[in-house]
Amino acid sequence: PRRAKSGGWMSRGPFEWGVDSTTNKPKPPRSHYDNVKGKLVLNMDHYCPWMFNTVGYANYRFFVFFLGYVWLSTWYLALEAYGPFMDAKAYHLRATGGAGNDR
Repeated sequence: PRRAKSGGWMSRGPFEWGVDSTTNKPKPPRSHYDNVKGKLVLNMDHYCPWMFNTVGYANYRFFVFFLGYVWLSTWYLALEAYGPFMDAKAYHLRATGGAGNDR
């Protein structure tokens, strides 16, 4: 069995890289051509339409922070909306005379 070199793709030499068929330039390991940006992206994960950018090696940390902020803001809005929702429900129950009483 072949043994992996220590250091991963960073320790590979330029002759161990591939050639990108679209640009005919050296293609680093684990990189992909992004059709939206028209560039090779190292460690490309996906194109994120909410960030208007390709998620890759250089900005993966910012994408994870973006997901965290979206998650936190969703919970914040849900907790802020809970109080007025329950107040409106209580007002409706008082105005109609209870849940089982149809007028």
